[in-house]
Amino acid sequence: AARKDSVSNLLDCAARAFVGDQKLSTSAAESLLLSSEKILAEIEKMPVQDEIPSHAELDSDEVVARLNLFLKRLEAPSSTAELTLLRVLPFLTRSIPEAVQAVLDYFMERFCFGSIDSSTHEQRAIEQLVTVISAVPRGP
Repeated sequence: AARKDSVSNLLDCAARAFVGDQKLSTSAAESLLLSSEKILAEIEKMPVQDEIPSHAELDSDEVVARLNLFLKRLEAPSSTAELTLLRVLPFLTRSIPEAVQAVLDYFMERFCFGSIDSSTHEQRAIEQLVTVISAVPRGP
């Protein structure tokens, strides 16, 4: 639980840095995302994983608001930040249905199924969604 709390704290700091939207703030936020991703990768390798806090312990509106802040960053991040952000999105949802729905809505708004084969924008959205789905922790 302590490591997941650390990741939450790092992501809170990254969210605050992204709000600043200055080059130095963005760089700091990207570094925090990379650190978060590394810790989450370590947690996933552990034989017994701590439970994510129950929905009652989390304010779903705050989780969705923070998630939306990170989703907006997918519009124009560096390529490193984009991949890292996509990999931490499953953690950011905290398994809260409204947060998961926000992620799905974000990607569904970017799909125009008639142009998937011809649009670079559509292909990028599909690749992003596949990365998010691939990052979802596997059950026992």
